[in-house]
Formats: sequence, structure tokens, C-alpha cells
Amino acid sequence: MKTYTLVVLFAITTVCVLADRPGCSYAYSPGIQSADVCHQIYQQNQSWWLPSAYAHNADCACSSLPMDSPSADCIRAFLAARMDNYTKYPESFRQAMADQKQEYEQNPLTGLIGYKKYVIDNFTPLIYDDHKDAYSQCCCEGTPAFYASWVGVTTVPMPTCGSVEAAIDLFGSCDNTPGHWFLG
Repeated sequence: MKTYTLVVLFAITTVCVLADRPGCSYAYSPGIQSADVCHQIYQQNQSWWLPSAYAHNADCACSSLPMDSPSADCIRAFLAARMDNYTKYPESFRQAMADQKQEYEQNPLTGLIGYKKYVIDNFTPLIYDDHKDAYSQCCCEGTPAFYASWVGVTTVPMPTCGSVEAAIDLFGSCDNTPGHWFLG
């Protein structure tokens, strides 16, 4: 009984501390709270230039994070703003990405390795940095999954949105607790 009480008190204390971080204000509030907006961003507005694997994985991630979490809502809005940022992703960059994507789609057997290398060299570092910035600006104590996993995020579509959600919970938890997005 004493152990159980101690565990419950620890959990309550942890939740309270995580939910009320001193000096933390969400960069985007209230943020995005709609899966429809996620689909619009990644499957409609930006799909012409984004790697298809990333567009799929990002749409799943955006739609899978809790819709009632200030940190998740903030991250969705932060990343949507970055996708619309023509300084970070200028038209020439987007067009080059689209050209590489089109070349790969026209020649999937011969273009696969070159396209994936292009994505890994040019897009993966930028989108990984965007996610690090989003976690920082949206009151997460945790970080996105380690960089090497982002090679997969940008080049390999996960089989289901549930698998994307599980990967985020395990490797990119906002509160740095594997298996949970955020306890607060």
C-alpha cells in the first residue's frame, strides 16, 4: 500500500511539473487541432515537392499526435509554418526537389538510389532541424528521434499511421518518456 501511494504521488508530481513548466510559452497557441489541416498540408499543398515517404509519414504524425495537447498542437502549427516558409524552403529548392522526385517517378528502378541520396543530402537535415526547433519552441523536454532515423522518415513510408505514432512515442517523446507522447 505504501509503495502504491508513493508511485501515485510521484506520477501526480511529475504530471504537474511537466504541465506547468516555468518560463515556457508555446510558440504557437492554440496551434493546429485538426487532422484535416494535416492532410491539407502534407497531401495537398506541399505534396508536389515533398518526398512521398515524408509526406505520408508527416501526415500520419501530424494526425496521430494528441489533438488536445498544447505541445502537439504547437508542433503541428510550427511545422506547418515552416512548410510555408519560402526563406527556409525557397521556390528554387522546392522546384529542385520536385524535379528530382519527377525524375525518380519516371525511372523508379534506375532513379531510386540517386533520388534517395538527394533527399538524404538536401532535405533530411533541414526537416530534422525543423523538428528540433519545434520541440524546443513547443515546451518539449524530449527531442525528436535521433538523426539517423530521419533518413528513414524522409525516404521510407511507414506501413501504417499507427506505426508512425508508435515510433514517435518510443523515439521522439515530447516529455522524454519512451512510450508516451506527453504525460502532462
